[in-house]
Amino acid sequence: MSKETPSDNVDRVTVPSFAWNDGAGLELVGICNVGCVRKENQDFMGHFERDGDVLLVVSDGMGGHQGGYEASRTAVAACGEVFLSAKPKISAYKLLSDAVRLANKRIITSAKENPLLRGMGATVVMVLVRGAEYWLGHVGDSRAYRVSDGNISQITRDHSRVQMLIDAGLLAPEKAKGHPMGHVLEFALGIDKDVEIDVSEKPFKLRDRECLLLCSDGLWGLVEDSEIAAALAGGDIAVEGQALVDLALKRGGNDNTTVAILRYTGDSPTDEYDRELDTDEVETAPEFEATEVATTVRPEHLNDLAMLVAIVVAGVAGLVAIL
Repeated sequence: MSKETPSDNVDRVTVPSFAWNDGAGLELVGICNVGCVRKENQDFMGHFERDGDVLLVVSDGMGGHQGGYEASRTAVAACGEVFLSAKPKISAYKLLSDAVRLANKRIITSAKENPLLRGMGATVVMVLVRGAEYWLGHVGDSRAYRVSDGNISQITRDHSRVQMLIDAGLLAPEKAKGHPMGHVLEFALGIDKDVEIDVSEKPFKLRDRECLLLCSDGLWGLVEDSEIAAALAGGDIAVEGQALVDLALKRGGNDNTTVAILRYTGDSPTDEYDRELDTDEVETAPEFEATEVATTVRPEHLNDLAMLVAIVVAGVAGLVAIL
C-alpha cells in the first residue's frame, strides 16, 4: 500500500450498490450512503459467491481521514479473500474465524507500515450462507438482525462500552441510544493482534421469506428496530433497503449508513425451528448468545466492570449518608 496521500481525484464518497440473486431463492442487496454530515464514506460492503456458498460482509472504518476508509476496505477484501481461497470442506466456524483474523492482521500491518494510517480500525459483521443455513461472525458494533413475519431480533451483541454497562446492570437498554459513550468500542479490528471474535458455532436455518440485515451504526443509531421490521415487509428488498437509508438521512444522516439485506425464498425448516422464532419482538436472541457464539471476556474488561460497580456503589452510599 502506498505511503503517499491519495490523490484528490479518488472518489472517497461513493460506494456502488449491488443486487444479486442465485436464481434459486436467495437475494442480496447492498446500499451504502455517505450521509449528510461526513465528507468521506468509511463504511464498505461486499458479497462473494463460490460453489453455491455466499458471504455477505459489512465494515465500518474508524481512524480519522484516510484510516477509516482504508480499514473498512481492507477488512472486506480480506474476508472475501479467505472465503474464495478456503478449502472446500472447511468448517463455517473456521472460515469466519480465519477471515476476521486475516482482516485484523492486514489492518494492523498497514497501520504500522504507513504513518498516515496509524490508529485505524474497523468493525465487521458477516454472514456465510450454505444452502438454507447460515453462520454469523462479527467484531465491533455493526449489527445483524433477523426479520421474519413482522418480528425482529438483533442476533449480534455489540462489542461496546454501552453494551458492557447494560450487561453489568448499570444501564437500562432503553437508555442506550444517545448515550455519550455510545461510540466507544471494546473490540475492533486493528486494535489488538489477539482480536476477540463472536462466531456462530452452530448454523441457523433460513425460513421462507426471512430477511437478514447487516448494518452499520449509521442505520441502527437513527432507526428503531420496530421501524426496520416494518420496512422489511416482504416486498422488493432493494426498495425496502433504500427506504431504510432514506429514513436515516431524513433524521440527520450524521454518519455513513450501510444496509446489506439477504432474503431467502425456499423450503421452510422444521416445526421446532418455527416455534423457536415465533416470539414477540426482542432486542437479542438469547439462544444464540448462550449456545452458539464463542465469546471471550478479557480480564481487563472484568476490572472495568468492577470499577464501574464500585463507582455506582460509592455513589449510592454517599446519597444514603446525605439522606
